[in-house]
Amino acid sequence: MAISFGSNSISNLKLGSTQVFGVYQGSDLVWPSVFPDAINRMRSPGLTTEFIDYQEDFEYAESTVRQDFRFRKSGNSVIFEVKAGILGNYSNDYYLVDNSNGQFTDTTIYEKITEIEIIGGIDKVKLDWSIYSEQEGDITGYGLTTILGDTDNTGATYAASDGVFSSLNNNESIGFTFECSTYSDTEEVLQWYYVTMQVDVWVGKSGFDDTKIGTFLFRTEVEAYVN
Repeated sequence: MAISFGSNSISNLKLGSTQVFGVYQGSDLVWPSVFPDAINRMRSPGLTTEFIDYQEDFEYAESTVRQDFRFRKSGNSVIFEVKAGILGNYSNDYYLVDNSNGQFTDTTIYEKITEIEIIGGIDKVKLDWSIYSEQEGDITGYGLTTILGDTDNTGATYAASDGVFSSLNNNESIGFTFECSTYSDTEEVLQWYYVTMQVDVWVGKSGFDDTKIGTFLFRTEVEAYVN
């Protein structure tokens, strides 16, 4: 069977639950009803990264970690990636789908979380982030979490906004940072604070329903102790 559009034709078109022919748009075909499997380098859903920082001092101790995220469009592929913005001194791990793990050692190098090739590409992306869980430490635990759209630290083209679609041209990206900190200024009090952030990634294309392509969890833990 062949379906023709002027000088363009598609031969041996297979219709089914994973390939549904919709409308023709330019030189591209259409979104499938089910996207091809993403190339997941890190675990998803589940714990993707874990940064842990511990600081100890005699009068005042402060602990901070930060993860930098970028979502970019490259041809028909969309790529979600992470790097260490502020390294922890105890752990800076990412967890791979083969149940092994790696470590961030450089604050300038991105590690790929996932990549997916979408027939026809995308026009826009939306990142929905939220605090999944948090817990404060001993006695009067203190913790601060900041999730912000960012271009300076991430090197992205645009700053991401929570729950808002951003249009992307080829080789453009959106970025944001996830930072946690705590401090202790009381003798023999450990301040312990951890946060798990959930990010839902949505993509869209004109004429088609918006689609979520993944959910990811990123964990940080900060501890500060005055002895």
